[in-house]
Amino acid sequence: MKDISKIKQSFKRFDAEDINYLLDNELKFDKIELNDSVWVKTTDVFKILDGLDTEQQKKILTDKKFIEFKDTVGTLFIQVKDVLKPNSIAPFSYVKPTIEQILENREKLKIKAELERKILNDAIKDNTYEILK
Repeated sequence: MKDISKIKQSFKRFDAEDINYLLDNELKFDKIELNDSVWVKTTDVFKILDGLDTEQQKKILTDKKFIEFKDTVGTLFIQVKDVLKPNSIAPFSYVKPTIEQILENREKLKIKAELERKILNDAIKDNTYEILK
């Protein structure tokens, strides 16, 4: 690919113009992921990049690093903005969907318990319940 240096420079700098350039040329790539503001698990990254050896994986786990891997198939560019160490506090943007799901499930459980209580109270009031042993 003739314009590999332009692609590399755009990937490193990664401003709005560069992102547009990369998106305009995405058909030249086998795969492109431009998630500049999305936190991802390292296991998910390594699933996508399944051909990396242990040394290459260690390189990726370094903060604010541009990495270039070349092999017989092609060139791989990776830009790491930040890496959280194990047991660190996750960014809010990463945990927000989980928190929302927990709150939603808590509300559903509260509604279910309230409904069960009302059904039981109605059955006791109408004397239409049966005790099973």
